[in-house]
Amino acid sequence: MQTSRLNGRIVGIQPEAVYQEEVYTQEVSFELQDGSILVLFDDRMLVNGEMLDSSRTVRILAFLASVKRNAAPRYGVDSYTKYIHENVFSRIHVFCGELLETDEKWNNLLMDIGCGTVEADVRREELRELEVGDFLVVCTGRLDLRAIYDN
Repeated sequence: MQTSRLNGRIVGIQPEAVYQEEVYTQEVSFELQDGSILVLFDDRMLVNGEMLDSSRTVRILAFLASVKRNAAPRYGVDSYTKYIHENVFSRIHVFCGELLETDEKWNNLLMDIGCGTVEADVRREELRELEVGDFLVVCTGRLDLRAIYDN
């Protein structure tokens, strides 16, 4: 299966898991060409401070995503922040686009969202119900940064 590719700009880096001043995971804010902001979980520490405000291409995986068919053809991404309680928030990313490929071995799919492509890790039962060419809505609370490339 091909890998996802999204072009954009790194606009923020926020340490997440820190122990004794060592950062082990971080969140990376990535602005797409349409102005949408994705918050990427960087557990491999691929992004460093020198990359801030630079244009890059990223490979992302929508981790443990839910998917369903969309009756109308639509491309794009929406991001929401949901208040849970006190200082606890949850981010939700919703992708709409066309299914390009599936990989039943890894329960992954690749979809075109209009400004690039996104991979999603979905339940096997959901994946088996889909066909290439279907228009989808994919929702996820976590986007994993898998690779970063210079433009």
